[in-house]
Amino acid sequence: MKHSILILFVLVSSHIFSQNILYLDTCINRSIINFPLLKQKEINQQISNLNIRNNRSNYIPDINLEGKAAYQSDVFRLDIELPNIPGFDINFPEPPQDQYNFSINISQLLYDGGRTKQLNTIEVQKLQIELQKTELNIYKLREQVELTYFAILIIQKTEEQLKLTIDELYDKKKSLVSAVNYGILTPDNIDIMQAEIFKTEQNLIEIEENKSALKKVLETLTAETINDNTTFILPDYLHILNDSTENNRPEIKLFELQKSIFSANSKLLSADRMPVIGAFVQGGYGNPGLTMISDEWNPYVIVGAKLTWKIWDKNNTKRMQSILKFNQEIINTDIENFNKNIKIQQENEYAEIIKLQKMIEKGDAITILQNNICRSAASKLNNGTITSSEYISLLNDKTRSIIKTEINKIKLVQAERNLLYIKGN
Repeated sequence: MKHSILILFVLVSSHIFSQNILYLDTCINRSIINFPLLKQKEINQQISNLNIRNNRSNYIPDINLEGKAAYQSDVFRLDIELPNIPGFDINFPEPPQDQYNFSINISQLLYDGGRTKQLNTIEVQKLQIELQKTELNIYKLREQVELTYFAILIIQKTEEQLKLTIDELYDKKKSLVSAVNYGILTPDNIDIMQAEIFKTEQNLIEIEENKSALKKVLETLTAETINDNTTFILPDYLHILNDSTENNRPEIKLFELQKSIFSANSKLLSADRMPVIGAFVQGGYGNPGLTMISDEWNPYVIVGAKLTWKIWDKNNTKRMQSILKFNQEIINTDIENFNKNIKIQQENEYAEIIKLQKMIEKGDAITILQNNICRSAASKLNNGTITSSEYISLLNDKTRSIIKTEINKIKLVQAERNLLYIKGN
């Protein structure tokens, strides 16, 4: 006896532990980890760092090596006739027509009106926008996972009820054999019952195939192994009440970031109108050197400073500033329209929740009544007062009612999750 109990315990335990329970939140977390676009965060960060380093290099001296060789058809001459002075031989040399020059040029930016600073600010904001776009894609991924998971739950519940219906039909078919043998019912009642069993099994095959396809989708999204032993659990219903929870959707943050980059571009335009000051050093060796009338190779050095200031830009900056303001207004209207649509979605989802709550309440009451009706019909069928077709019709009504109510219970939880999703929670 002890051995039998031990064997039974081992069998039950192995069945329990062989089941893999897969929760919705686990699926969401796994899908995020497995999300290919998540790698773009690091890539975008690296691109941004490189662009910022490039911008900062504006304040690193530029060093250029320059070489030049030229031939001139004519050169500068001093055509001055001087009187002959005994003991003095005065001649003005002429520069060569072929000229050569090699130099190292060093330039250093001293002040650019804050342009480099604004370029880096824009680069940081561009990175934030790209990161937020990835967050938005991740948020949409959550919706895809939830839709797939709840579709599996609905199919799973339908599958369970159809299997129970098939069991009832088989049990009733067995009881019909005695009624036919005693002449209470005609043999065609058994055929009618068997035909209904086949139809229900056919529906079950279709449902199982759909469930298998959805499992493969979820398996791809989560990189989790999903098999016939995997169990899907309906999340708890939280009874969310209608409230004015702040909209935390990632789209709102993306809109705000897009507005901020327009503001940064406006400051960049202002910086472009500021004077640019730099210093330079040029050291070279050429023939001629700085003395143009020399016909010799000479070294030379030039040191100086340079100021560039675009005093008038034909009002281009003013027009560009206006364009940026218009773009900001467009973003504001996008935000307004988005919030309006979100509010409509929230109201629709609240209405859906209330509707489902009422339907579930009525559905449970209907199920109780139809269970009583089917028990009475089963007794009447055994007594031959109704036919198999009449019984099957009543049983199908009960099955449809139960499936509809169970699906509504799943949809109620799904509607609640949708409401959280709409609010950005």
